[in-house]
Amino acid sequence: MPYLRDIVFLIIGFWLLIRKRINNHFLKGLILILFILSPLFDIINNYSGFVFLSFGDFKELSIRFGVLYANVIGLVFTLIATVITLKIFVLYKNHPDLSIKK
Repeated sequence: MPYLRDIVFLIIGFWLLIRKRINNHFLKGLILILFILSPLFDIINNYSGFVFLSFGDFKELSIRFGVLYANVIGLVFTLIATVITLKIFVLYKNHPDLSIKK
């Protein structure tokens, strides 16, 4: 199944950023890019290529299993990736808080 690895990376990245208290800002950014934003881009880019231009991995999936199956998988994976990314963005909305408190 295409992009199952991306969903696993999203879940691992979500867990690392939510559950673990990492104090290193560089490491947080690296986790965000490698585990959250990269899979999000990969899924959305390939699914939109399938929907609008009819090419890519989802096209191969639709040939083997049918267009409905490819669309359902694409929509579910896109929804999962978007929800996880938005939850991370909301959680880290004011991060890093560099304001000086008096």
